Amino acid sequence: MTDSKRPETPHVLSQEHRFLSGLGKDFQVLLFPSNMPRIASSKASNEGIEIVLIEDNSIDASLILEVIEASKYKCAPVVKSNAQDALHHLKQGNIETIAERTLILLDLILPGMSGLELLAELRRDAQLKNVPIAILTASTETRHIHASADQSVVCYMTKPSTLKQFNMLVKAFDELLGALFSPSPVKSTTEKIPSVGPTFIGQSNEGLTGNPKLR
Repeated sequence: MTDSKRPETPHVLSQEHRFLSGLGKDFQVLLFPSNMPRIASSKASNEGIEIVLIEDNSIDASLILEVIEASKYKCAPVVKSNAQDALHHLKQGNIETIAERTLILLDLILPGMSGLELLAELRRDAQLKNVPIAILTASTETRHIHASADQSVVCYMTKPSTLKQFNMLVKAFDELLGALFSPSPVKSTTEKIPSVGPTFIGQSNEGLTGNPKLR
């Protein structure tokens, strides 16, 4: 009797994955609870949460930095405009604590190595495979959502195009940080994280969000 291979079934998103959706077909926030670390870390309490933003568009990066700065948690953003630079930065980090105080915000459309290719590379790396990764992209394609979920991302978010979506993304971002790093360092009422002015080389100046109300 021949051993027949069971056909592969596509990744199905259950209702528990839908966190903040329904604000428009172009905006989704999907949480993947099964990909969350089993134990929340408190290592970020002293140094803050390092947010490694991998985004090649300066306008979109500026908008996402506004989301990070609007968070109630103390964050230290680092911006990298391509996968290679991001990988180099992550490999230079403290191996013992990087997975416990770092969140990667990854765009899927990048120059050179794509976001999905970088995602697969990070999951193969023994030192970086446990660093939580959230996708933040313009794509709402099902194939991108499924491919990301299968690589153990903790969240899939799309970039906001309206003020309402921006505010909802801030809320989702805070919920995500609280779930990943609780107890988390909360900013004081007078504290303001300084803006980061990333340098981008050889790219378009036109962002995907381009809404002047968000600036």
